[in-house]
Parts: sequence; C-alpha cells; structure tokens
Amino acid sequence: MLQYTKNIEVVIDVLWIVNMGVQCTTSFVKDVDVITDLREIALKYLKEGFIIDTITTFPSLCTLYSVSDIYYIKILRLYYISKSQRIIKVQIQSLEQRLNISKQTIYKIDYFMSILVIVFVMIHSVSCVWLFIGEQYDLSWIKHPNLGINIIYGAIELEDGSMIADRTTKYITAFYWAVTTLATVGYGDVKGFTWQEYCFNMFVEFIGIAFFSFVMGSINNIFLVDSSNKELV
Repeated sequence: MLQYTKNIEVVIDVLWIVNMGVQCTTSFVKDVDVITDLREIALKYLKEGFIIDTITTFPSLCTLYSVSDIYYIKILRLYYISKSQRIIKVQIQSLEQRLNISKQTIYKIDYFMSILVIVFVMIHSVSCVWLFIGEQYDLSWIKHPNLGINIIYGAIELEDGSMIADRTTKYITAFYWAVTTLATVGYGDVKGFTWQEYCFNMFVEFIGIAFFSFVMGSINNIFLVDSSNKELV
C-alpha cells in the first residue's frame, strides 16, 4: 500500500519538514505584542506541535516507507484539524474588507466551512476503517467470493489468476458506504458479511444518528440566525 502512494507520501513529508522549519521561525502574537524572539518561537512550537510533527514524519522517511505499520502513526496529524479551521476562519474574515461582504454573510460562510471540514474528516475516517476491516477478512465486503467488490469490480489480475478491484474503486465504494450509513439512509448495496463488519456497521449507525442530527441542526442554525436578524430589522 505504501509503495503505491510512496511518491505522494514523500512530497507530503518533505513539505511537513519545511513547515516545521517555518514554525520555528514565524513570529506570533501574545496578548497584544508580536513575539519575534527565535527562542520564544521555538519554545512555543516545542510545546504545541513539534512532538507530533516529529513522530509522524521522520519514522516513515527513515525507513523509506518499508514498514507499513508506522504509517498508522500519521493519524496523530488529526490534531491539526482545529488549527486548519482557524486558518480558514482568518482567511474568510479577511473577505469582509477585501470584498466588502457583510459580517452576517461572513459568519455563514465560516460556519458552513467549519461544518464541511468536520463532515469530510468524519466520513474519510469511517471510510478508512471500513476499508481496513474489509482487507483483513476473507469473507468481507471486499473479498467475499460471490458478492465482494473484488468479484464485481475486479480490474487487476493477480499471479494466481484472481481478480481484485483497484484502490480507487475500493476507496470510493467505502466513502459511498460511509456517506449512506452516516446519513442514516443505508441502501444496503454495500454491506458486510463478517461479525466484525456487523459490529462496526452498528457502531457507525448509532454514530450516524448523532452525526446527521448535528449536521442538520448546524445548517438549520444558519437559517435561524438569518431569520432572527430579519425580525430585528
């Protein structure tokens, strides 16, 4: 798996190392003062993200991506989701002055983008776990001899003559399953066949109830804010 995405992983990790250098030299605001002292900047970075950046970047580079289990450490980079949302928030708020957009519209765009990031990360994470489970068991939704997607969408022939689906097809199918399950639709065209898949399926369905309610409530909140402002006018 790592060999398949090795070039992309190398680029990402190299960029991550460059980002580590930038983090060590970029000034920051503390209270009302701009801190430019490199020692204070480095100490701040050491306390915040240095450890996570180090253990999620260098082990895979040092082993030349030959140890697949090390790759799972990179899940710790989810730590930066909240930081990415803050960056998006700053960029959106800058539109108020550059494009003369009202604060109400800025709030809606910011709120919507925050929801979008959370939704995508949630769906992607569920998709990855569903993929992992499917690759582990012979009677799974991927490898089932009659109904698995390797049989239905098999496009790559192995040395023993068997066919398997390509990685893109597997991921898109897993993503589709995650969307339909979290949205509490569950068409049933992609389903598990092992007890491990059944357990995860039930877990995602329960999470899906809360997830769907959260998304619908968040979208409804945007329109409620708009309605309340109109009533004030």
